[in-house]
Amino acid sequence: MEELWLNKRYLSYTTTILFIFLLMAPGIAAADICIDGYHNVSVCKAANMIEKDNVFILDVRTPTEFYAGHIEGATLVPVKERINGILVPVPEEIFLEEVGTNNIDKCEKILVYCKSGGRSSLACSILVDAGYKKVYNMEGGIDAWIAQGYPVVC
Repeated sequence: MEELWLNKRYLSYTTTILFIFLLMAPGIAAADICIDGYHNVSVCKAANMIEKDNVFILDVRTPTEFYAGHIEGATLVPVKERINGILVPVPEEIFLEEVGTNNIDKCEKILVYCKSGGRSSLACSILVDAGYKKVYNMEGGIDAWIAQGYPVVC
Protein backbone atom coordinates (compact mmCIF):
# COMPACT_ATOMS: atom_id res chain seq x y z
CA MET A 1 0.00 0.00 0.00
CA GLU A 2 2.85 2.40 0.82
CA GLU A 3 4.41 1.86 -2.62
CA LEU A 4 1.16 2.96 -4.28
CA TRP A 5 1.11 6.17 -2.20
CA LEU A 6 4.73 6.96 -3.22
CA ASN A 7 3.93 6.43 -6.87
CA LYS A 8 0.96 8.82 -6.69
CA ARG A 9 3.11 11.47 -4.99
CA TYR A 10 5.84 11.20 -7.64
CA LEU A 11 3.23 11.16 -10.38
CA SER A 12 2.06 14.64 -9.39
CA TYR A 13 5.66 15.94 -9.40
CA THR A 14 6.33 14.33 -12.76
CA THR A 15 3.12 15.78 -14.18
CA THR A 16 4.04 19.26 -12.92
CA ILE A 17 7.52 19.09 -14.42
CA LEU A 18 6.15 17.82 -17.74
CA PHE A 19 3.57 20.62 -17.80
CA ILE A 20 6.25 23.26 -17.18
CA PHE A 21 8.42 21.79 -19.94
CA LEU A 22 5.50 21.87 -22.38
CA LEU A 23 4.94 25.55 -21.57
CA MET A 24 8.61 26.32 -22.20
CA ALA A 25 9.08 24.21 -25.35
CA PRO A 26 7.73 26.74 -27.88
CA GLY A 27 10.10 29.40 -26.53
CA ILE A 28 13.04 27.03 -26.71
CA ALA A 29 12.16 26.04 -30.27
CA ALA A 30 11.84 29.68 -31.35
CA ALA A 31 15.18 30.71 -29.84
CA ASP A 32 18.08 31.59 -32.08
CA ILE A 33 20.25 28.61 -32.79
CA CYS A 34 23.90 29.32 -32.15
CA ILE A 35 26.20 27.28 -34.37
CA ASP A 36 29.93 27.88 -34.44
CA GLY A 37 29.51 31.21 -32.68
CA TYR A 38 26.87 32.76 -34.91
CA HIS A 39 23.09 32.69 -34.75
CA ASN A 40 20.71 31.43 -37.43
CA VAL A 41 17.65 33.66 -37.63
CA SER A 42 14.43 33.40 -39.60
CA VAL A 43 13.51 35.94 -42.27
CA CYS A 44 10.91 37.38 -39.88
CA LYS A 45 13.51 37.82 -37.13
CA ALA A 46 15.92 39.37 -39.67
CA ALA A 47 13.26 41.85 -40.78
CA ASN A 48 12.62 42.78 -37.14
CA MET A 49 16.35 43.27 -36.57
CA ILE A 50 16.55 45.58 -39.59
CA GLU A 51 13.50 47.53 -38.50
CA LYS A 52 14.32 47.88 -34.80
CA ASP A 53 18.04 47.42 -34.28
CA ASN A 54 21.15 49.11 -35.46
CA VAL A 55 22.40 46.22 -37.62
CA PHE A 56 24.94 46.09 -40.43
CA ILE A 57 23.40 44.17 -43.36
CA LEU A 58 26.00 42.16 -45.27
CA ASP A 59 25.16 40.60 -48.65
CA VAL A 60 27.80 38.01 -49.57
CA ARG A 61 26.52 37.09 -53.05
CA THR A 62 28.15 38.01 -56.35
CA PRO A 63 27.82 41.56 -57.76
CA THR A 64 25.48 40.30 -60.50
CA GLU A 65 23.15 38.75 -57.90
CA PHE A 66 23.35 41.84 -55.68
CA TYR A 67 22.45 44.30 -58.43
CA ALA A 68 19.54 42.12 -59.56
CA GLY A 69 17.94 42.78 -56.16
CA HIS A 70 19.07 43.16 -52.56
CA ILE A 71 17.79 44.19 -49.15
CA GLU A 72 17.71 47.95 -48.78
CA GLY A 73 20.76 49.20 -46.90
CA ALA A 74 22.80 46.05 -47.58
CA THR A 75 26.51 46.24 -48.30
CA LEU A 76 28.02 43.85 -50.84
CA VAL A 77 31.12 41.89 -49.86
CA PRO A 78 31.22 38.64 -51.87
CA VAL A 79 32.47 35.55 -50.09
CA LYS A 80 32.74 33.73 -53.44
CA GLU A 81 33.39 34.97 -56.94
CA ARG A 82 32.34 33.53 -60.25
CA ILE A 83 35.30 32.42 -62.41
CA ASN A 84 34.49 30.76 -65.72
CA GLY A 85 30.96 30.12 -64.49
CA ILE A 86 32.11 28.42 -61.27
CA LEU A 87 31.74 29.93 -57.78
CA VAL A 88 35.17 29.98 -56.14
CA PRO A 89 35.76 31.08 -52.53
CA VAL A 90 37.39 34.47 -52.06
CA PRO A 91 40.48 34.09 -49.82
CA GLU A 92 39.47 34.76 -46.21
CA GLU A 93 41.97 37.57 -45.76
CA ILE A 94 40.59 39.42 -48.80
CA PHE A 95 36.99 38.91 -47.60
CA LEU A 96 37.90 40.22 -44.14
CA GLU A 97 39.83 43.14 -45.62
CA GLU A 98 36.72 44.13 -47.61
CA VAL A 99 34.54 43.80 -44.51
CA GLY A 100 37.08 45.92 -42.63
CA THR A 101 36.84 48.75 -45.16
CA ASN A 102 33.27 49.28 -43.92
CA ASN A 103 34.53 50.12 -40.41
CA ILE A 104 32.36 47.49 -38.76
CA ASP A 105 33.05 47.29 -35.04
CA LYS A 106 33.66 43.73 -33.84
CA CYS A 107 30.80 44.13 -31.33
CA GLU A 108 28.32 45.50 -33.89
CA LYS A 109 25.40 43.32 -34.98
CA ILE A 110 25.97 41.92 -38.46
CA LEU A 111 23.14 40.28 -40.41
CA VAL A 112 24.57 38.14 -43.21
CA TYR A 113 22.64 36.73 -46.16
CA CYS A 114 23.19 35.17 -49.56
CA LYS A 115 20.89 33.48 -52.08
CA SER A 116 19.78 30.49 -50.01
CA GLY A 117 21.96 30.26 -46.89
CA GLY A 118 25.11 28.35 -47.85
CA ARG A 119 27.52 31.16 -48.60
CA SER A 120 26.26 33.22 -45.69
CA SER A 121 27.03 30.33 -43.31
CA LEU A 122 30.59 30.30 -44.64
CA ALA A 123 30.85 34.08 -44.23
CA CYS A 124 29.47 33.91 -40.67
CA SER A 125 32.08 31.33 -39.69
CA ILE A 126 34.86 33.49 -41.13
CA LEU A 127 33.56 36.55 -39.26
CA VAL A 128 33.27 34.73 -35.94
CA ASP A 129 36.77 33.26 -36.35
CA ALA A 130 38.04 36.80 -36.95
CA GLY A 131 36.57 37.98 -33.64
CA TYR A 132 33.18 39.43 -34.60
CA LYS A 133 30.81 38.84 -31.67
CA LYS A 134 27.24 39.42 -32.91
CA VAL A 135 26.89 37.61 -36.22
CA TYR A 136 23.49 36.49 -37.54
CA ASN A 137 22.85 34.26 -40.55
CA MET A 138 19.49 34.79 -42.29
CA GLU A 139 18.16 31.29 -42.96
CA GLY A 140 17.03 30.70 -46.52
CA GLY A 141 18.77 33.82 -47.84
CA ILE A 142 17.20 36.34 -50.18
CA ASP A 143 15.10 33.57 -51.74
CA ALA A 144 13.27 33.12 -48.41
CA TRP A 145 13.12 36.91 -47.94
CA ILE A 146 11.35 37.34 -51.28
CA ALA A 147 9.11 34.30 -50.70
CA GLN A 148 7.90 35.93 -47.44
CA GLY A 149 6.96 39.06 -49.41
CA TYR A 150 9.67 41.38 -48.15
CA PRO A 151 10.91 44.03 -50.60
CA VAL A 152 14.20 44.22 -52.46
CA VAL A 153 15.83 47.14 -54.26
CA CYS A 154 17.83 47.06 -57.48
